[in-house]
Amino acid sequence: EPTVTFTGCFVWPVVSWAEEVDLTLRRIVVERVGRDALIAKDGATIELRAAFDIRINAEPSDILEVARAIGCRDAGDASRIRERFEPRFLDALERVGGRTEAERLLQGRFAFKDEVINEVGVDLDGFRLDDVAIERIAIGSPRGAA
Repeated sequence: EPTVTFTGCFVWPVVSWAEEVDLTLRRIVVERVGRDALIAKDGATIELRAAFDIRINAEPSDILEVARAIGCRDAGDASRIRERFEPRFLDALERVGGRTEAERLLQGRFAFKDEVINEVGVDLDGFRLDDVAIERIAIGSPRGAA
C-alpha cells in the first residue's frame, strides 16, 4: 500500500521506491476572443481572459488519488494539468456566461467569478481550485449583427 509523507522516509532499495509530488500552485489561463467568444443570455458576445489557480490538495488521500490517476511526474507537468482541466474551466465559463446578461457580467465581475467557482467546484479529483481571476472582460455586439 502506498504511503504519503511530508517529512521524509526510509526507502529500501529494490524493495520499494519513492516519488515526489509537486504541490505548488499552477495557473491555467484561458481566453475566449473573436469567433470563440462566449455568448451571453442576451446574445451579446463576451470576450474574456480568466486565470484559474489550481493545486494538488495537501491531503494524503488526495495526493494518492492524483498519483494513481495521472502519475507523480505528470502531476507537476503544467501542460498535462492544462490538458486535464481547461475543458472543464471553459465549460463553466460558457455555462455561467450563457445564463447571464452581458451588462450584468461586466458590472458584476466578482459575482461572475463566484458563479464560475461554484460551477467548477473546488474539489477536482485530488486537485483544488484556489481562485479564479477574471483578468479581462469585454462585451461585443450580438452574434450575427453587422
